[in-house]
Amino acid sequence: MSAQDVSRVRLAVLGVVIVGLFAALFARLYYLQVLVSPTFVVQAEQNQVREVRLPPVRGRILDRNGVVLADNVLVGEVALDRDVMRTLDSEDRLLALAQRLSPVIGLTTQEILDEYYDLNNHPLLPVVLIDGVDDATLTFLKERQAEFPGVIARQVQRRVYPLGPVASHVIGYVGEIPQNLLDADVDGVYAPGDEVGKAGVEQIFESDLRGANGLERYEVDRRNFVVGRELIDDTVPGADIVLTIDTRLQVVAERALETGLLNARRGAGEFNATRPAPAGSVVVLDITDGSVVAMASFPYFDPNDFIGGISTDTWERITRESAYAPLNNRAIQGLYAPGSTFKPFTAIAGLESGVIDLGTTLYDPGFYTLDPCEGEKCEWTNAGTVEYGWVGLSRSLVVSSDVYYYSMGADIQVDLPDGEDEVIQDVAAEFGFGSETGIQLPFERRGQIPTEALKQELFEAGVFEFGTWFVGDTINLAIGQGELLVTPLQLANAYATLANRGELQQPNIVAEVLDRPEGDAVRSLGTRTAADFELDVPNAPATWETILGGLVGAVSSGEGTADEAFVGFDLNSFRVAGKTGTAQQFGRNPVTQARREDTALFVGYAPAFDPQYVVAVVLEEAGFGGEAAAPVAREVFDAIVELERTGDIVDPEEESELEEAAE
Repeated sequence: MSAQDVSRVRLAVLGVVIVGLFAALFARLYYLQVLVSPTFVVQAEQNQVREVRLPPVRGRILDRNGVVLADNVLVGEVALDRDVMRTLDSEDRLLALAQRLSPVIGLTTQEILDEYYDLNNHPLLPVVLIDGVDDATLTFLKERQAEFPGVIARQVQRRVYPLGPVASHVIGYVGEIPQNLLDADVDGVYAPGDEVGKAGVEQIFESDLRGANGLERYEVDRRNFVVGRELIDDTVPGADIVLTIDTRLQVVAERALETGLLNARRGAGEFNATRPAPAGSVVVLDITDGSVVAMASFPYFDPNDFIGGISTDTWERITRESAYAPLNNRAIQGLYAPGSTFKPFTAIAGLESGVIDLGTTLYDPGFYTLDPCEGEKCEWTNAGTVEYGWVGLSRSLVVSSDVYYYSMGADIQVDLPDGEDEVIQDVAAEFGFGSETGIQLPFERRGQIPTEALKQELFEAGVFEFGTWFVGDTINLAIGQGELLVTPLQLANAYATLANRGELQQPNIVAEVLDRPEGDAVRSLGTRTAADFELDVPNAPATWETILGGLVGAVSSGEGTADEAFVGFDLNSFRVAGKTGTAQQFGRNPVTQARREDTALFVGYAPAFDPQYVVAVVLEEAGFGGEAAAPVAREVFDAIVELERTGDIVDPEEESELEEAAE
């Protein structure tokens, strides 16, 4: 074959190769441009358009007079603009920027870099480095944009609690949403890092306070640079929540509670000994509609500590055992034996069952002996074995004769047939004990009414040595001891029911849910009557008057257990009816490991003959009710009288300052 022929063959082969390559190229172009073009168009659009959820401004929490208890304020925030950060030539320039920024905002260089590269941050939104920055720092950064390219210095909304610990157990606090709530959020309302209510009203009314998210659409190029944005839906601010709490009385209740516990620990005033007195609660109800006017729990906490995440040191401080659980709202979570404050309900049970009548009297020698009796304990005594002589129903409440109720409890257990011998338990349930009150707060506890069935259940669980219900169990129940457990709110509401002559209301702590920005009521929560019942005894009006007479005498008869606490109080124009209680505790104090001392209680309502307010006080390990709890209630009633007469309460410290200024 000649050289010319070889060249022709080579050219032919090359031509075939070239044609084949072009054929493959055209086939690929046809596939991309025609066959799968729609798919790639959709993918391209998805890559170019991103939607970002905009969180709304959280609603406020106000007291009944409009005092703001939870609000949102503008705070300084420093962030990094992702678009600008991507334009930096190298990581060295980003490192240099972090080094210059570090001393300005108080974060280390590594902390800034770690936050920027954190994968949990949104890929389009600015990376927040720190909030709570002062105005001077914001101004410094804004004036030096050339020195700090891509650094955003701005103001953003942040949750704040202006009064700090005041009513903290009622208000609650916010914190980062936990993973289990994110997993349950099928509607996509929340995102990682969002803040939600974790206690109190903040938690129960989360859906109202939260508001509605907005939506913003971003257009980005292939390098993820933002080239345009569009607001699709604006945010809807959360609703404001108006509480029934009166901050003025709330402050008085908290101060009186803390002072009462401190006096018990010091053995000050009328105290005959020092007590541990680590904790307690005060509840003030408006009897006319069941609204909570004040709800104090000690120890307290500051909800501001949780904003932006609580520090490790603060968390360890409030959760250690010696802190006595400041996050617990003892008004609805504390469980206590009511002691002698339970006696009015035992009296009603005795009247209902016919074991006593309004004229029943007995001689109280200071002790009661059960006869016949089999067992280790056959005798029970009054506190200090005090002898009260002849005692009727009304005077039994005045002097708090245990013997009167020991006898009544024994008669109920021994004389009544099976099926009718749990009348004390039945009356307790009618007054709301053993059930949640339904107040709009989380973690409320039911309490416990002891019965034969419950004792058997606890025996099978290994709590009790015996499962049999003895006469002694009913005797203990009659004076509010044994396994009977109530919350301070239940106790206050039961006395409100006494004052209302049988109308059991459902306590209410939220008055209204207000729309924003109009401020119109979305929902109004008024009186919520849970149940009505009539006493199954003849001459019910006389029964109420007899019990009322005993409760009035307990405060102002000259021999009442709360007499000393109300010396000097204007009982003529604002008469108080009430009852002290001193309840034995079992077990040991978890901190001191000493045997628990008595819980001090007092519950009272006023004005006695036209009742409007009930005040319940419970002080843990503080001693006698008349000595420790009644003075706390007295201080609260003093404030109520001042509020009713003048329309305001003057802070004692402010009052002394005014007097000094006048002099």
